[in-house]
Amino acid sequence: MDVLVVGCGHPDRGDDAVGLMVAAGVHRAAPTVPVHQIADPVHLVALLSGHDLVVVVDAATGTGPPGVTHVHEVGDTPLPVPVTSVTSTHGLSVSDAIELSRRVGGLPRRLVVVTVAGSRFALGTVPQDAVRDAVAPAVRRVLALVAAGGGASLRTEVPGRAR
Repeated sequence: MDVLVVGCGHPDRGDDAVGLMVAAGVHRAAPTVPVHQIADPVHLVALLSGHDLVVVVDAATGTGPPGVTHVHEVGDTPLPVPVTSVTSTHGLSVSDAIELSRRVGGLPRRLVVVTVAGSRFALGTVPQDAVRDAVAPAVRRVLALVAAGGGASLRTEVPGRAR
């Protein structure tokens, strides 16, 4: 199966770095899984096409307290409102890039978006503890999605609660 993991984010914008952190964790845990780290989701348009499974990881706002992780299967309709209403620190949001890819026929066979809720995105800040604590569980979720070909659980996880 042709799989790709893409972490989106900016390393110097606090919680926005979480996508990059998760992608790095996936690469350390499974170095044979292709991983890309991008600062601007516009690059997703070129990366999505031609894969059996793509897992995109990014920070989100308005989806719960910092550290809450959501997994969204991208189907025939746009992503749910909580994901599309995210205020992006990028010029184009992940949702916008996905919809642009859909319009030009460039979606992979299966696309899953993993978001980690954050609230600190100012330039020069570091990720807060709750977001950093969500990295290892998010890495495990991405690895489970990859191992299952995308068929792993799509439930929400809240740090510190029994799973």
